[in-house]
Amino acid sequence: MINTKKLYPFKFAEGMQILDENSIVNNGFLAENTLDEIIDTYLTEALGEKVFHRFKGIFPINVSIRDIRETTPLLTHPDDETSGARYNAYGNTKTWLILSADSDARLYLGFNRDMTAAEFYDRCMKGTIEETLNLYIPKAGEYVNIEPGCVYAASGIKIIEVSENSDATYKLCMLDGKNAADEDEKFVYSAGMSEAMDIIRYKQLDGNEFYFGPALSTKPLAEKKQYSVTQRFLLNPMNVSPSTLDSFIIYICLKGKAKIRTNDEITGSILKGNTYDIGENEIVLVPSIMEDFEISPENGKSVILEITVPEVTAEEEDKYIK
Repeated sequence: MINTKKLYPFKFAEGMQILDENSIVNNGFLAENTLDEIIDTYLTEALGEKVFHRFKGIFPINVSIRDIRETTPLLTHPDDETSGARYNAYGNTKTWLILSADSDARLYLGFNRDMTAAEFYDRCMKGTIEETLNLYIPKAGEYVNIEPGCVYAASGIKIIEVSENSDATYKLCMLDGKNAADEDEKFVYSAGMSEAMDIIRYKQLDGNEFYFGPALSTKPLAEKKQYSVTQRFLLNPMNVSPSTLDSFIIYICLKGKAKIRTNDEITGSILKGNTYDIGENEIVLVPSIMEDFEISPENGKSVILEITVPEVTAEEEDKYIK
């Protein structure tokens, strides 16, 4: 590819469930190129100046739509520092927005009392770990932030998951005591719990450390150093200026439909740029170099999820560069 044309909002294959560096663009002159290939050519224009240098040209987050039917293994993740030291990779922080939940859906998150490593291991082996976990009955429209070291499992929910671009997941045990390594789901760095024992948060989960409740448009769902997630209720057109964010922007339409109109051509005060439709559950990525644009609801109302990479302090940025 030769960097000669202006970038535009990227759309992907219909029904795509995962957005990562391997996702293939299916619109415009960059169709059939992966995000990774586009970043290799457009560099800071795709990601943003600070994002590009902070993450060394790597697309920094994953976004996926997951349908979790059966109870997952009990899982946890290392933080960036641990994962960097052990695997030369990022750790993992996750945010889930629950799209739908069965009547018997379950979410297990953290311990309901202080634990020890020895008791945790013993209960995992005996199949009694479930009684030590916080149990929530999730509902559509709620969200939860899952921090490194927090143990969790779930069943009966469909979610949008936003996470760091990392496979660093520790599969600990099944809630019934079966060996999690026997399950079909594969994880890169651990077939069991041996590497996770020193990073698990054994303290009782403090409710102030996460938020589990209805998603509102008045506050972000997540404001992490790795990413920011905000749900927006569109009743009227909204003007967006990527240059002020110095980051790419990801949009997912949760309800209804929306459209992005670029400012490629302006006559007086009338915007006459290209239009990019966003269907329900469709993912669109807006490159950082894009000029100001307008996103608006179709037929009067829509709900969108907006994901960006926030600025960090010089000290935090230095940690990533190292």
